[in-house]
Amino acid sequence: MSLKSLRKILQIGSYLIVHIVVITACSYPTNQAPQIPVTVQSIQNETVSSPESSNGYPSGDNENAGYPGNNSEASTLPGYPGSNLYENLLEEPPNPDIELPAASEEGGVIGGVLVREVVGYGFEPLIPASLMLADVLLTTDGRPAFVRSGSNSPKAELYPTGIFIFQNIPPGEYGLMVDVGYTIFPINNDDGTPLLIKLEPGGVIDMGQVITELPNS
Repeated sequence: MSLKSLRKILQIGSYLIVHIVVITACSYPTNQAPQIPVTVQSIQNETVSSPESSNGYPSGDNENAGYPGNNSEASTLPGYPGSNLYENLLEEPPNPDIELPAASEEGGVIGGVLVREVVGYGFEPLIPASLMLADVLLTTDGRPAFVRSGSNSPKAELYPTGIFIFQNIPPGEYGLMVDVGYTIFPINNDDGTPLLIKLEPGGVIDMGQVITELPNS
């Protein structure tokens, strides 16, 4: 084989090697990101149990429980199990000393002690939103039927002991109407008839203890 033929063979071989390398390089996807191993960690939800009291509700020891414990302030509210709603009631109706002022030229004086009775539990002074003298309405034959108060009805001075005092009251016959905010009701006798007060000119009436229950509504 001549030297010229050998050189030609070497040139052809070099061309083939370069061509193969170029084809191989072009066939590799240049936009493919390298594969990086990813570790996925499974998170287990932990169940936190709330401490329970003897009644089955979470106790107040757990701040996130959402229920007041036996030692919380809410346990003293009315209606809460174990609350002492009536612990401060008295066994006997309160009877504080009362000094009524003298009657004036404008009218007489009516006073007493307003007491609330919680049947089966005890008594306490009753300080309503308002205590009024009500007009007595008569039947056609002149008998007292019921009492009615209005915006111009005389109102009593009220004290924390339950004492009430009406002053400068014209003579006449009156009933007592109690306004406790959610309702207004008359003071009645034991038989359900209105408790009536007859004031003479210049008179001073001490009614003593006026005991009543609060209506349900």
